[in-house]
Amino acid sequence: MNRILSIFTIKVYAVDKDGAERAYEADKIYYALGVRANTEELHELMTVCPRTNIVGDCKRPARILQAMRDGMFVAMDII
Repeated sequence: MNRILSIFTIKVYAVDKDGAERAYEADKIYYALGVRANTEELHELMTVCPRTNIVGDCKRPARILQAMRDGMFVAMDII
């Protein structure tokens, strides 16, 4: 997938590397993009809510699968 054109309930429409439009069916869609952590806002949030869980790029730069794994472990800890 090279460029996303649109996202609907169960399909993602994209242009592949050859320029052909394709449709991909999906149960779940994770929208991820590289960003830097806004640690200033994080520290403000933690003063109000000390039990803040940090995942994804806010914790450390990584790939989407690592962020999803971090989120899963946080969810298991909450349960």
